[in-house]
Amino acid sequence: MKKIFFKTLLFSAIVSLAAACHSADKNNNTDGSLDAKSSQTTGSKSGRIMYVNADTLLSQYQYVLDVKKEAEGKHAEIQSQYDAKAQKLQSDYQAYQQKVSQGLISQNDAKKTEADMMSRKQELDDMQTKMNMIMDSVQKKNADIQKKVGDFLARLQKEKHYDYVLTYTSNGGSVLYANDSLDITKIVVAGLNAEYSQNALKK
Repeated sequence: MKKIFFKTLLFSAIVSLAAACHSADKNNNTDGSLDAKSSQTTGSKSGRIMYVNADTLLSQYQYVLDVKKEAEGKHAEIQSQYDAKAQKLQSDYQAYQQKVSQGLISQNDAKKTEADMMSRKQELDDMQTKMNMIMDSVQKKNADIQKKVGDFLARLQKEKHYDYVLTYTSNGGSVLYANDSLDITKIVVAGLNAEYSQNALKK
């Protein structure tokens, strides 16, 4: 369930880009003619609309994969401990309730038991807070992922002179059909991964 959550959370960052890269003053050469290569790519002198497959970007952009792996690993570790401790606390509480109902525990021991269970309940609450913080961290990384993709597309636009770059998913969305010749996913994924590797080496 949590893996689905992380995948959906990261996926939303990619799909929500809806990157529109438009620059009228850069769509023409110095002689006023369109970039021949760009014109041939789309078969039109205007409205050069390309697309990026969000499914592929999500599964092949290493930064996304690293964020997902790190978050899932940390979350799974805490979740496993949380489940075990919560189950033990529930079991001990039921046993305590049974002793109380049967009059098998002294008032002093009852107070100690209740204090212990309250402490254990607080520990569980702290663990839940940590898991929520991991999710918050993923959401912050989403913003960074979105910015990196948007910045890369802006730089790519200056080179290729695209008017628009849309996102496309196999499960539908605003783009119901896309011509393969307009797919620049490989270019985008390769470029983003190259930049991510270079930044990782600098750290």
